[in-house]
Amino acid sequence: FFFFFFFLMIRRPPRSTLSSSSAASDVYKRQTLNMGHNAIRAVPAEMGECKELRALRLTGNVLRDLPFELSGLSCLEKLFAGSNKLETIQPGLLMCKNLEQLHLQHNLVQRLPPDLEGLGKLTHLNLDHNALKQLPHQIGNLVALKSLSVSHNLLKSVPYDISELHQLTRLDLSNNKIEGFCHEDDLVPSVDDLVFTDMEQLEVLMVNNNRLAELPHDIGECNNLITLFAGGNLLVNIPGSIGSLANLQTLHLGRNRISHLPREFGNLIRLEQLYIRHSTPSSPSPQASPLSLIHI
Repeated sequence: FFFFFFFLMIRRPPRSTLSSSSAASDVYKRQTLNMGHNAIRAVPAEMGECKELRALRLTGNVLRDLPFELSGLSCLEKLFAGSNKLETIQPGLLMCKNLEQLHLQHNLVQRLPPDLEGLGKLTHLNLDHNALKQLPHQIGNLVALKSLSVSHNLLKSVPYDISELHQLTRLDLSNNKIEGFCHEDDLVPSVDDLVFTDMEQLEVLMVNNNRLAELPHDIGECNNLITLFAGGNLLVNIPGSIGSLANLQTLHLGRNRISHLPREFGNLIRLEQLYIRHSTPSSPSPQASPLSLIHI
């Protein structure tokens, strides 16, 4: 069954030119394998014997879990398992020490395992469109991470530990219910502590469509930030530190409660696109520049 299953999934020479032993050897030596969009309900445990596999695509099936035997894929660098019915991330996956990209969008994942340090080489993590209610504080252990995307989940807060992700260039927290950030023992999220101070590589930050009443005051430390989406929140004021974002080109602030921008806003000399429509007026600040003076 195992060999027949794989013959259906991968290209191979005509059956008449292959012995069963050579076919088996070909399967086990493959570096890429595409099993996507085949209505597969379970990945065979024998998959763990593909020791040279570097990229595995399981997208668009009906998988509810991944077998522990995937831990045997010591060379695996990319795993695409989006658009399935996965509810958990099995511990075996955390033993794939060379994994660099993990794509699990459009599943039913409710929580991440805490022992994430095994994925020390992970650079891209996509968990969009799942059912996550929180991120573990150990998310900060993914020190090689360059792209973290958790949009369209059920998050109410984000651990301050993401401040340890110094290599991040793209962070997408959009379309959740985020009110702020929290330490491990915090009961109420806030933006009082430092979040972005060491995120000097960050280029894209998306926190739109949440419940943020303010942006972290150290957002101006993101020296390389090019795009900031913060529309659809409860923002009343914008911190003056935003004026330090010398490379900012696109800024979305629409659908908030902002009536004034800080004077430091004039320092954004590279700003090309500013979206601030549909903001609900609030009491003006005498130290702020009225929006009526900003031409969009």
